Amino acid sequence: MDLLSQLPDEILSVILTQFSTKEFIQAGFLSKTWKEIQASCPSLNFDQVYNKPQEPGQLFQTGNFEKEPFMNYISKFLENFPFEFNIKNFHLRIQTFCSRSDHDSAQINHWLDIVSAKGVEELCLSFGDQGSNFDQSLGYRLPDFVLVSTKITQMKLYGCKLEVSNPIKLPKLQVLKLEKSDVNDNFIKYLNNGCPLIEELHLVLCNRLTNFRVLGLARLKIVSLLYCLDVKKVEIESPNIEAFYFYSKKNRPCRITLKAYEHLRKLVLHHACLLNTGWLQNQIPTFLSLQTLMLTGIDNLKNAKISNHKIENLTISECKNVVVEFDCPNLQNFEIIFDFQDDDGLSLWIKKLKKIFGNYILQHSRVAILLYKKSELQHVLIHDEANEIRLGLLLDDMKDWMPKVVITSSPVLDLIIKLLRWCENKLKTIYVVSNYSNIFDKWFSCEAFPNFCSLQKMAAFGEQNGEKKEKGFAFGNN
Repeated sequence: MDLLSQLPDEILSVILTQFSTKEFIQAGFLSKTWKEIQASCPSLNFDQVYNKPQEPGQLFQTGNFEKEPFMNYISKFLENFPFEFNIKNFHLRIQTFCSRSDHDSAQINHWLDIVSAKGVEELCLSFGDQGSNFDQSLGYRLPDFVLVSTKITQMKLYGCKLEVSNPIKLPKLQVLKLEKSDVNDNFIKYLNNGCPLIEELHLVLCNRLTNFRVLGLARLKIVSLLYCLDVKKVEIESPNIEAFYFYSKKNRPCRITLKAYEHLRKLVLHHACLLNTGWLQNQIPTFLSLQTLMLTGIDNLKNAKISNHKIENLTISECKNVVVEFDCPNLQNFEIIFDFQDDDGLSLWIKKLKKIFGNYILQHSRVAILLYKKSELQHVLIHDEANEIRLGLLLDDMKDWMPKVVITSSPVLDLIIKLLRWCENKLKTIYVVSNYSNIFDKWFSCEAFPNFCSLQKMAAFGEQNGEKKEKGFAFGNN
């Protein structure tokens, strides 16, 4: 008998839950003890696609089980599963699922019938290729009995069709995530009445949903609606919402309504083409606990005033024609990204910038000028002071490039790391002007970003009239 087989059954069960599908299957052949523990394991993970490492430091390669023997194994395993044991977690991934095969669907329905009878609490199902061309209409049709369970607390579905015609009854459901699944408005309607304990609701790339209306779910804390491009109207009225994420694409108009919430702490809007343009100005002051506001690609922020004394974190990027005044006295962290426009002359533009962002932001921030060529970022200039004079000088020298401007509270080093992670292979040079250039020596010596050469220091301005010497340095792509 091997030494592992002498461990307590509880420990062996934990070990099995960490195995890939292939390892899980192979474990049953080691000994009678492992086979018995395998059958009683409360967490089952069947994944048609498994990953295994090659040489150290290399990428992972993907291997596949053939669908028919893989599905036959699952059927045999579940049919022989001991009657007295429950199944707590059931994870299933079939990459080569075929919706046109009645046999495939019948087999999966049978498995779900078994695990439902075994009191499954966490159900994760994934069907089809996870590539961008996945056709949601060819997904697996989830049987109605799965949506009537007194045990399920978490449900995550990928590539499923939810053609709901009967009420949903999931009284213990706390987390629901649907990705690339075919969902209609009826599903959300039934969700309001059948899931009283739900705390997190995530919909990602779900088609056919047009009216996202969530009302009265008292436990609901987090809602994310990501790239569900058919949605035309969002209405949320739940008293304890803490975070709302909405991601869309340009020219996808949508009307968003959030009632005043005492607990909303984070609001993220990405390319939300708001039909109700005064919504931000009117409702943001009513969010009494709002700490983080992130606006990306909101093109109709004109003559608005964002006022909230609780906001600590602010991000604004890709917003054209921004004419917004901010009244956020407790602001601590901010990042504002916009295109430099010199139509009215540089001095008038700087005055407009001061009016929009206020003296505080310009006096307590770093500035990065991003220089593009043919839509590719090639050069970056970072200055650890973004006061009015320096900003004007920087932009005056570079306005012919039509640069993007980043004004941020992040330390210079954090800003550099972020830019390198974002586009390390495209950047040619980064030029940094800082009074604290010595702090970069040790960091660059660790070769965290090998595509860049070693740090090259140079005196940038020299000492004049007793003023403190300012240092600049540059580094670039090999």
